[in-house]
Amino acid sequence: MGLFQDQTSSLSEIKRLAALVMDPARRGEIGPDQWPLAMIAYGLVTCNETGREEEGVTIYHMFQSRCAPDARRKCALQLAAFIRQRKGDGWRALLPFAMADETPDIRRQSAFLIYTLAAPQPEERFPGIAGLANVICASPCPGQASMAPALDALMSLGDMRFAPYLSFISKNLPPERLTDLLAGTEAIPTDLGCGWLLDILDEHPELSPTIAAVLAGMPS
Repeated sequence: MGLFQDQTSSLSEIKRLAALVMDPARRGEIGPDQWPLAMIAYGLVTCNETGREEEGVTIYHMFQSRCAPDARRKCALQLAAFIRQRKGDGWRALLPFAMADETPDIRRQSAFLIYTLAAPQPEERFPGIAGLANVICASPCPGQASMAPALDALMSLGDMRFAPYLSFISKNLPPERLTDLLAGTEAIPTDLGCGWLLDILDEHPELSPTIAAVLAGMPS
């Protein structure tokens, strides 16, 4: 009976925090020590809904203002553990971490988790990669950080099956936005990434200084 009551209490707390997070007028009631669990609760409740990216970024900025980087990193890993238990279902819960954290390493880590945890779907074999590729190409949400770390994480996977997603990005971004994205990358050298950069050079010769800087900046 005690165990049942503990589980019921935990479930009730998650639902309560999720309700607070989704009510703009009540978000101020969440204490700093509650925000990591609140982000997890919000993620678990909304993880299968699309079109909430701007709301997620807004909520994440409040979370970020109240929690140090170590706490945010730990929170992302805890969310990833839930997603892993659910066999990859719910990867969208990590989108705010990949889109809005002020620390590039946390954005990169979260993107990598999305890429590697998202479960295949009948209509899309790599939904996490497709989802972040769409985010990279979409008009940035207010307060969204650079998506260069998400691009780094994709290029670092080094799997040539992902080449069409990189091609999708370069074909759907105008040269000026592509330049900004590449200027912020810290990608490691892989056949996938280097091949894509050479493809961009063929399509946009005017970007040769940017491409050269990315290649020269890669670690040996």
